[in-house]
Amino acid sequence: RKRQVPRLASVDMESELPSAREAYETTRAMAEEIMQSARMDRAIDVRRASQVVKSCVDSVMRNQEALQILVQMRTKDDYTAQHGMNVCILSAIFGRHLGLLSGEIEKLALSGLVHDVGKMRIPEEILKKPDTLTEDETRVIREPPTHGSRILMSVKGLDPVAVDVAHSHHEH
Repeated sequence: RKRQVPRLASVDMESELPSAREAYETTRAMAEEIMQSARMDRAIDVRRASQVVKSCVDSVMRNQEALQILVQMRTKDDYTAQHGMNVCILSAIFGRHLGLLSGEIEKLALSGLVHDVGKMRIPEEILKKPDTLTEDETRVIREPPTHGSRILMSVKGLDPVAVDVAHSHHEH
């Protein structure tokens, strides 16, 4: 695997902010669409998700601070979709910091976007329960990685890395 030296910002933050905001919004919408598809047992549009992730990575490569500031100012939307979007963006920033190639960063960011898709199979009353969970509920709340990997294995064209990330992201 070839590493590249992380590039310094190729544009200043002010110039990148409009593109970053557009990438942020399309990534947020894509994250919501992915969660809705999983909730409704519909196919995830991996081609479109990959395009959205690419625009996010491109923005990070031009100037990571622009998207980073938008993540820090996040609003209170659907938590899981918002979380997936933030993990996508922060993964792209981290991949750039590590000196990964753009294609590798895109795989990493897409994996971050879909990593929690299995949560959509958990009943909301358990997912959002404010009180202590029962033993049975605790068992159910630990199932999202298994659900997520099953959902993602059925997605045509999705890189197997995303399936691995969804399956193992809660390992201790």
